[in-house]
Amino acid sequence: MGYTYVISDIHGASRAFHKMLKKIELDLEQDVLIIDGDIVDRGKGSLGLFFEIMEMRDQHPGHVLVIKGNHELFLEMYMKGTLPWERYSSENYGGLDTIRELEKLSGNEKEKLMTWLEGLPIYKVVDSPVRGELVITHTGLHYSCLVRKLDGSIDVIRSIEQAYSADPFQFLICGYIQREAPAVVIRDLDKCLLVGHVPTMFIADSPTQGIWLKNDKVIMIDCGSSFGGKLGCIRLEDEKIYYT
Repeated sequence: MGYTYVISDIHGASRAFHKMLKKIELDLEQDVLIIDGDIVDRGKGSLGLFFEIMEMRDQHPGHVLVIKGNHELFLEMYMKGTLPWERYSSENYGGLDTIRELEKLSGNEKEKLMTWLEGLPIYKVVDSPVRGELVITHTGLHYSCLVRKLDGSIDVIRSIEQAYSADPFQFLICGYIQREAPAVVIRDLDKCLLVGHVPTMFIADSPTQGIWLKNDKVIMIDCGSSFGGKLGCIRLEDEKIYYT
């Protein structure tokens, strides 16, 4: 029986990523690796790393899963012509090096990349021995779409699906759960959330610059590897934390 490991917001940090795989002694014959978005942008070689991880996924069906992050959406939008070069290449979006890598791809490689990007899921539900049903998604929930059940609890999955359907861009850039959600919203979640997207070093009330097990409902694993921080990984079976 293997373990389930989750990493997010690699942003092209290939050396740290491979160091992490060695540290956790990943065995893809038994273990499951989930990348919770943002493999690309803000780092040289990020597109090459994305290809490597997606090929790992294709070679080990069911043992590697990649969730769509906002930067995967940015790349998809740029390739479709709906995100201008000026925005995607800017410091805020961090796509300049990705664009340069993209320009070197063949037509077949670009077609393969687009198929991958369009097919990425926006969440994954896993059974956590510690927390029960755990929803892994890149950004969390959007404040404008909190779907409540008859008992008053927030239906996490329906909230994610409706927000993404309404506006994928606004959903994937939202940091509501990480920064703004009041305690009553967190309390009412019907499932625990595991999110990346916002580095804990940039969250005002975070007691750590690493992985933050905020409470029994939210786990934040973006440790700011593209901003001088660390790359973090959590093992779901016992919530053991690793850093590189």
